[in-house]
Amino acid sequence: MKETSREAIREGRAALLIELQKHHLPREYRRGPNGGWQGAVVPKPSTLSLFSGHDGLTGRLAEKLGAVLAVDYPDYLKVVGTSIGAGSLDPRTVLTGLAYEALQRCGTFSITDDQMDELLTDVAGFFDRSTVQLRLYAPALNLHGPRDVPPIAFPGGVILRPITDEEFTLFYGGNPIFRGHGRLLNFPDFVFVREIEVPKVIGSYDGVTEDQIWKPT
Repeated sequence: MKETSREAIREGRAALLIELQKHHLPREYRRGPNGGWQGAVVPKPSTLSLFSGHDGLTGRLAEKLGAVLAVDYPDYLKVVGTSIGAGSLDPRTVLTGLAYEALQRCGTFSITDDQMDELLTDVAGFFDRSTVQLRLYAPALNLHGPRDVPPIAFPGGVILRPITDEEFTLFYGGNPIFRGHGRLLNFPDFVFVREIEVPKVIGSYDGVTEDQIWKPT
């Protein structure tokens, strides 16, 4: 990753994290230890609620970062993704995504220099690699049990394991009782997971001849 972009991301994210340290985390629902979704209400970050009150600051920081990325990685601002979906890289999303990731990994917005460097190393990997790493999910229906069940490996790199609170939030829109987009009669306790790596689309779809993800078996 080019050093100018790395430092621009570091500067923008540091400024955003300082502001977010004043933020009170929202409260959301979490699954109980024996399965099901009747657990306690606990603090849990939500991207929308965390950043909606900081649009002005985020916009100013994203504008500065965008100017640097336009020089270092102009094709990423046109289109970046995979054969089944891509879009322009949004500098605002880079900053808010990293702030959210800092909270997820470290449990706080007040992170150390070493923790920030670790996150920036992961960002650099995204720009430097010619591939994209994806994680595919499929909820396991009619299968219930406690969350401490060990993972079970299947052929083809497929893993069956308990679904996490974060994954449930991503799939079903947050609190399944009070904030869900639809009523779920059976909340999934387990999920099938497979990690794959596919070629990255950068700049345009020219040269993309087939879907690299969904293939007949």
